[in-house]
Amino acid sequence: WQMRQWSALRHEQEQTRLQENRISELQRTQQDIRSALAQNTASSDSMARLQSAETLARAERSTEALARINGLEKEFANNATLLEQLAGIYQQLNYVDKAYPLTREALRLEPKNPAALLRMSYLEMNLGYPGPILQRLEQVAKQTPNESGPYVTMALFHDRNRRLPE
Repeated sequence: WQMRQWSALRHEQEQTRLQENRISELQRTQQDIRSALAQNTASSDSMARLQSAETLARAERSTEALARINGLEKEFANNATLLEQLAGIYQQLNYVDKAYPLTREALRLEPKNPAALLRMSYLEMNLGYPGPILQRLEQVAKQTPNESGPYVTMALFHDRNRRLPE
């Protein structure tokens, strides 16, 4: 009887610890959202606006996120990495019509940018565009062998096309 009680107590302690960790995580997320919302949409600090928008997009606060990134395309026009990050926010907000051309421009500026190659493959796959999706993904996998993104996207591609990898 005591062993069962002791086991139940340990289980309860573990559950309490997990709940406390989740509460802490939610509090941090809530603080991040508050900070992002406090960020002035007219701020001249483009990177702060981008980071604020990423936080708001993750929290599914699309209106606020869009307000933060309004006009950043022109400021980031010559930076492939920032264009790709901006495309990621638009993609997360389901604005594929904005994400696709920004990703295409990022690849024009930096054709071997792994994040942009991965994003373009994912976008084209979801849009049903024919193209060198697998070749891009294989290129990204070679450039970033320790990242799971290209392998997960390849698996999705094969699943959607009902093809087994070679």
